[in-house]
Amino acid sequence: MTNDWTNLKYRSVLTDDDGDEWTVGFPIGKGGFGHIYATRRLGKRIFDAVVKCEPHTNTTLSTEIDFYAENAKIEDIERYEEEHGIETLGMSYMLGHGSKVINNQKIRFLVMPLLGTDLNIMCRSIDTWIPRGTVYRIAVQILHVCEYIHGRGYIHGDLKEANIIVGTADAGQAYLVDFGLSTKLVTGAYVERFEYMHRGTEPYTSRDAHRGVSTKRSDLEMLGLCLMHLLGAHFPWEASQLRPNEIRDCKVQTMSDMSKGLKTFFPNGAPLPIAKFMEYVNGLTHLQTPDYEKCRKMFLTELKRLKIPNTGALKFPSPKKRGRKRKREDDTN
Repeated sequence: MTNDWTNLKYRSVLTDDDGDEWTVGFPIGKGGFGHIYATRRLGKRIFDAVVKCEPHTNTTLSTEIDFYAENAKIEDIERYEEEHGIETLGMSYMLGHGSKVINNQKIRFLVMPLLGTDLNIMCRSIDTWIPRGTVYRIAVQILHVCEYIHGRGYIHGDLKEANIIVGTADAGQAYLVDFGLSTKLVTGAYVERFEYMHRGTEPYTSRDAHRGVSTKRSDLEMLGLCLMHLLGAHFPWEASQLRPNEIRDCKVQTMSDMSKGLKTFFPNGAPLPIAKFMEYVNGLTHLQTPDYEKCRKMFLTELKRLKIPNTGALKFPSPKKRGRKRKREDDTN
């Protein structure tokens, strides 16, 4: 299959299903499923949106479009913010979607706001670990998003650094993006589903996700693994080339006793709110709705103890100089 479709021409125009026209800008990212370009409404000067494209035969973008259409209309998000007293919920939303034939191949595309830079890119640009205060603030914000999507009957299914965006217009806000692996929550018995097994990104895939079971605790476990990784945790399943089943078994063995697992992740001691959060998630049943406010308070209490305000821009170290290696700074706030 040719990949010529990925080379969308600069300033070419895509017309979505509502008839809105979008001017394609420069490519800004790519993944295993497709490519991402900057875009803008036809006639506008500023590229303030992104367009995700992938072959029509793929299912991930179709899944994401369906999720946004059903669960993330801008009015739904604004209503939730008002009802829950949240200034900004870190949810993206859909501006348009459609299909187009390029070089004899049909593609599907999704247009969303251009929000900022993902944490994976930001981590690669610095030579120390992200300050704990920043990680805890991100945890609070993403927990709000998890509560929102779980309340709609879905899980995200792929929480990781690359899917958490730090805002440009609002540098104090993190957003959860990429709902291509979102699935409906399990509501009955714990039944392993082969077609969903090992979905997600291996270092962060939860134990439930390895078994193909879509649970609320699955998203929270993925979030916890992501937060720990941002703080420099060592995961034994990253040490060598392991098969998916071996990674699952390693996680089960390491995290069945979470207090011992945390000593593996952080030989010098896990940060207190991380330890509390992971032990809490480890005690949830597969049908249990987490106490999201209790989880948020674990991080908010530590922010207060560290005298770090939960307002203003999220703080990141300066970009690293060329040739310098990333170093661990356990005491960074």
